Amino acid sequence: MADLLEVEYAKIFELLPDGKTLLLRDGIGWQKGLVGHCTVGAGLDSQAGFTLQTNDVVIVEELSSEVRFKRSSLLLDHNIVSGMTVVISGKDRPYGVLGAHTKQLRQFGYDDVHFLQAVANVLSEAIQRRAAEDNLEARKQELVGTNRTLDDARSSAESANRAKSEFLANMSHEIRTPMNGIMGMAELALDTELTSDQREYLETVLGCSNSLLGLLTDILDYSKIEARKVELAVIDFELLSVIEGAMDMLAHRAGEKGLEFICDVSQSAPWRLRGDPGRLRQVLVNLAGNAIKFTEQGEVTVGVEVEHEGNQEVLLRFFVSDTGIGIPDDRKAAIFESFTQADGATTRKHGGTGLGLAISKQLVGLMGHGETISVESRLGQGSTFSFRISLPLAKSQEVEHGLMSSSSLFSQKRVLIVDDNETNRRILHALLEKWGSLPELACSGPAALHCLSDAYAQGKAFDAILLDVQMPGMDGLEVERHILADSKFGNPPIVFLSSLGSRSDVDLGSRSHAAAFLTKPVKQSVLYEAIQKLFEDQAQVCLPKSNEEKLKTQRDRRRFDARILLVEDNLVNRKVAVGILKKCRCDVLEAENGQIALDIMQT
Repeated sequence: MADLLEVEYAKIFELLPDGKTLLLRDGIGWQKGLVGHCTVGAGLDSQAGFTLQTNDVVIVEELSSEVRFKRSSLLLDHNIVSGMTVVISGKDRPYGVLGAHTKQLRQFGYDDVHFLQAVANVLSEAIQRRAAEDNLEARKQELVGTNRTLDDARSSAESANRAKSEFLANMSHEIRTPMNGIMGMAELALDTELTSDQREYLETVLGCSNSLLGLLTDILDYSKIEARKVELAVIDFELLSVIEGAMDMLAHRAGEKGLEFICDVSQSAPWRLRGDPGRLRQVLVNLAGNAIKFTEQGEVTVGVEVEHEGNQEVLLRFFVSDTGIGIPDDRKAAIFESFTQADGATTRKHGGTGLGLAISKQLVGLMGHGETISVESRLGQGSTFSFRISLPLAKSQEVEHGLMSSSSLFSQKRVLIVDDNETNRRILHALLEKWGSLPELACSGPAALHCLSDAYAQGKAFDAILLDVQMPGMDGLEVERHILADSKFGNPPIVFLSSLGSRSDVDLGSRSHAAAFLTKPVKQSVLYEAIQKLFEDQAQVCLPKSNEEKLKTQRDRRRFDARILLVEDNLVNRKVAVGILKKCRCDVLEAENGQIALDIMQT
């Protein structure tokens, strides 16, 4: 700049943050030691200060005659005669002053001023660019610091989360041991002679213990999922057994509320698959348990349908639908969050931790490789939860009892299905058709009597009746009384289906001649065996009276004399196990640890 303008002195003054001082930041021709140290006022005590105040180009032809501002010692000490200065302007404030001076008298022209102003503008842009770069670097360093802080916080959170999960797992295990003792001793006590009050108290203890155990299981599962310690099993399993097993666990609760509890498994679904049946059952139990909890009347259906089947795997859609209270649209996403329910009020009618759906969502994601649970619901009209899982087919698709194929015993047998629930009728109709029978449907007691009368008159009497006990208007028991009282109905054998529980829970009356009594939801294997026995000898009516009695017979068969070595380090658990084994007439030897067990076995 000095060379182009042909001047001896050039200067750049920086306006300091105080706004009152100008610092000689750079220059040419000035005495050694001034650059970076010399300052002048930002007021009228210098040409640079005057320029800053006027915010205009200031030209001095002869300094000795200048009256607009004081002559600074910087100019006088260097024998300055002429000069010009301009402001280095910024976007929101001046950055400083740019000047050029000579020792000789000189008149600066338009081109000189224009050039100096252009240099000032370049300096302004450079300063702004450098400021932006400095800000960017500062921001970058700030972000680096923030990220470092976040990483530290995440590490601390993960460490705290692991510690929490380990604590929950340990506490759950520690609490589960005494809970096992409470429940085991309560069950043993219930098998003794008790007063009605004592039995009621113990049953309450057992019921509360079961609820607490369910809570502990949820907390343990949730902690395992959070800690990413859930490992899925990969074993062969029977699909129908998993679904029916889940429903068995909840059938009593559904029966207590008078709900139709329906198992709807597609007849095209493969019999055997590979996967984790325990986790699949857990998800279905959680979903069905919620459905029962939030349904006061109507039905709850647990089912599965095939969406696609290949040579080696099948895509299944599992669903649980109900006719309950439904879910508001603004709560559908929140219900899958931990410790959250559709009704979040502390005074809500339905209790629970809100962990069941959160756990189920995570498990479905693990089993379905990222799949999730979807929900369709209308307030006051019920909900349907569903999820899709692709599972490999088991190598063997052999079927026990021939349940998935027709049988000569069923061939051309006419069976009347009487049930007021349309879903039940559809499912039973599909099963009997698959087994080779000729099913017909009746939706009520009067409709059933009309079908029986017409069939008998035409010489096509029914071979059996599947008769729902609980129907509006004319129930199943009244239908049976009409059949027994009038020969025009043909008097076919009857298999009762009830939602109220065991045969002892229903007053059948002294005149009932039912061939079998099955509790809903009826397992396919139980239904098959009941009808098969009926067709083998329709005169034989001494079938097991209920599912419960059948299970009791199985339990009785397991009561045998045997020597059992029980190895258990916990005293309470040993007492419970010994009590149960002695009831089965077993001779029990106890060992507190593995070494004692080995010593006993060697003697």
